[in-house]
Amino acid sequence: MLSVLFTVSYLGLGIPAIAAGVAVVKSGNLVATSSVYGMVVIVLTAFATVNLTHLRAGGRRSTEGGSMPDGRTIDRPV
Repeated sequence: MLSVLFTVSYLGLGIPAIAAGVAVVKSGNLVATSSVYGMVVIVLTAFATVNLTHLRAGGRRSTEGGSMPDGRTIDRPV
């Protein structure tokens, strides 16, 4: 399981860096490539934040109605 975390982290940082390096070689403009790279990182971070917020808000379910998310009822002492 830990190796999956390391692989995803490596790819998440390595692939964009390689793409930026290829873009610098093709365009020859380091400043423009850095600006585009920074904007892409900001957009991806915003997307991940919105997605995480949405998942956390949707993942909370109230059990006050006396039932669990799978439909079973909760026996509470009176």
